[in-house]
Amino acid sequence: YQTCEYEHFYYTYDEKYYIDTLLQNDFLLIGFHATSSYDDINSFLQETSLFISDSLSTIYNSDYIQIIKRFIKPQTCFEINDIIEDLEVNEIVSFAAHCYKGEFCFGFDCTELMSYSNEFVVSLNDSYDIKGLQGLCENTNTWISKHSEYYFVIRVDKNSQGNALEMANYFYESGLFHYSHPNFHYFNI
Repeated sequence: YQTCEYEHFYYTYDEKYYIDTLLQNDFLLIGFHATSSYDDINSFLQETSLFISDSLSTIYNSDYIQIIKRFIKPQTCFEINDIIEDLEVNEIVSFAAHCYKGEFCFGFDCTELMSYSNEFVVSLNDSYDIKGLQGLCENTNTWISKHSEYYFVIRVDKNSQGNALEMANYFYESGLFHYSHPNFHYFNI
């Protein structure tokens, strides 16, 4: 496997959990604004000449259409980083993220791929330090998407200081959080 210029890991409480060796060089998760039409998305993806025509998995929610695409040919980690940068220049793309081997089973139904999309989950050390959380969000151009009594879901996009994996680690390293990790999604391919 090939290493990237930054390490792929997230914190499981105080321990770094490395996923560098799980990095997949055939796949990419791309998030589009939900207001984008399928014709516009398909046209854009065809114009890149990077991907096979079929989408391997599609997730719809109220804000985003997330699509797993397979590259026509495998890419190095550095090439994927450059591709993400190039894709995010386009107005139609909200974010793009690396994919990893990720087996998650529920009964007999197992997945093969995972990615972190544009969300990460945090829990504050001091549940009253909302101002600290809001300050971090403001400084990193991230925002609170959902929250409960125990956790917050933070979102990123291409205008944030980093992707969901990088921001989850940055937030954890601030010392304000009990935990902070990417909100992984699992896909069958």
